[in-house]
Amino acid sequence: MLTAGLSVLPADSAWACGDETSAPPIADSLDARHATDPTLTFLAPLPTTITRGGPPVEIDIELYNGTGSAYRHFAPSFALFNRYAGEFNPEANLRPEYLVVEVMDKGQWRNLTLARGCDPTVWANTAVVGAPFGDSLKRRMQFRVTLKADASKYLEQLQVFSVEKLHYLKVIHPDAPVTSTPGATASPSPSPSTAPAALKQGTPTATPSPVATPTPAAVTVTERPTAAVTELAETGSSTPNTFLLVSAAGFVAFGTIVLLAVRRSSRR
Repeated sequence: MLTAGLSVLPADSAWACGDETSAPPIADSLDARHATDPTLTFLAPLPTTITRGGPPVEIDIELYNGTGSAYRHFAPSFALFNRYAGEFNPEANLRPEYLVVEVMDKGQWRNLTLARGCDPTVWANTAVVGAPFGDSLKRRMQFRVTLKADASKYLEQLQVFSVEKLHYLKVIHPDAPVTSTPGATASPSPSPSTAPAALKQGTPTATPSPVATPTPAAVTVTERPTAAVTELAETGSSTPNTFLLVSAAGFVAFGTIVLLAVRRSSRR
């Protein structure tokens, strides 16, 4: 059996344009007995963005050979393209020097050689990890893509192609200026002031008044109510009553008489 290398892209790809700068085939031509190609599935979790100058993104694929025949040496294609590139926008063209593409091989990351197609598409030479692929078998592969910091700032999107399937990666530029609508910029919130109100700018500084020593609250003493004294109404002047004086004199005289009588009786 012949070996097979799958390099499937749209008709305007580097393989179709016939330019001498096209990437070399990654393996021998397709076996005539394979009427179809192995199918590919991108495995989750699948990245949706790639950051210029950032960490690599990992792309896992699963291949299934349902062609009815085995491959003696099979290597899936792996290519990247920027659909906004072209002769009218050359600064957005994808270049091999912008990228690092690796594949997991025997438990280690292996760097793949990159070549530029004429459209331009960047192809990774995956033939170095080609292996036999039996009929009705599955095979998993893991790729890693890095977009270097010196890549064009006009790159907006990368398309990843492998075995008739494609996946989009939005390019993130960390140094891109942030545009804001006029008037929408939020003013910085003033930090809460811990100074007294009297010390704020524009307000005269007041001399602090001496702190008064707290005076104990006055205790209201309720006097016990005394018995009401009924005051007799006065008649006449406020001088001593004549009747009382006469009565007192009479009592004194009577007492004197009684005392003399007692003494006489005792002499006898």
